[in-house]
Amino acid sequence: MANNTHLTWAEIDLEAIKHNIQAIKSLASPQTQVMAVVKANAYGHGALPVARAALQAGATWLAVNRVNEGIALREAGIDARILVLGYCPPFQAANVVRYRLTPAVTTLETVRALAKRAAALPRPFSVHLKIDSGMGRFGLLPDEVVPFARALQAMPPLRLEGIFSHFAVADESDVDFSRRQLQTFRGVLNALQKTEIAIPL
Repeated sequence: MANNTHLTWAEIDLEAIKHNIQAIKSLASPQTQVMAVVKANAYGHGALPVARAALQAGATWLAVNRVNEGIALREAGIDARILVLGYCPPFQAANVVRYRLTPAVTTLETVRALAKRAAALPRPFSVHLKIDSGMGRFGLLPDEVVPFARALQAMPPLRLEGIFSHFAVADESDVDFSRRQLQTFRGVLNALQKTEIAIPL
């Protein structure tokens, strides 16, 4: 007897995804880069086809949650920059460097492991900082950022390239909490600027 328990499916319009990327780009300045988040199999839409569509439409970055998701995209032929949003454990440092993924770093253990693996590279290996501005899930607390960035800068194989945060309820009508998170994030940026720690992205 045939298995008829899975009678629903989702039809993904890749042209609509391309249109959305182009619409976002039209609202930003020409030098602004667009990152397409394709974690969790692009939220069930299919990470590889969505990634390809987004890049064709002008996205310059992709983002995933886990190292293994980034590896899968690389092995499928994706060459664009890939940011790993989630925790990058030290034991994954070799894979992060080998597959040219850009990790969000939040522990010195991971930073040291990456620095060791990146030591033989011809140029510094880029990493980003994830700031917990109020979501309470994952990231550096605001008062941890400057000392952490200083420690990272003392490891020459690594380059502090970017910094980001996650707005917990940005899709809700009440924007007060998101505004507080933005204020916290801007405070972190100001603190870094005062200590002359430059972060390009």
